[in-house]
Amino acid sequence: EASVWLYPNPNNGTFTIAFSDNAEKEIVVTDTKGAMVMSRETVQSEKHFMLPNLSEGIYFLHIRKGEMFQTLR
Repeated sequence: EASVWLYPNPNNGTFTIAFSDNAEKEIVVTDTKGAMVMSRETVQSEKHFMLPNLSEGIYFLHIRKGEMFQTLR
């Protein structure tokens, strides 16, 4: 299983996600109510995101690769 890093965490909507492998993964960001705030993005080894219009709060980053599913806060 690939390792995942999300930094900085916490952040102001600008962050990077990086993986220890190059396998393609789908990323979605939701708020605490489950509403999608970033639609599906494809990431391989690393990607920088800028979501400047988010309200302050907690968000969840959902990662899917085939049958593997992981959520980061």
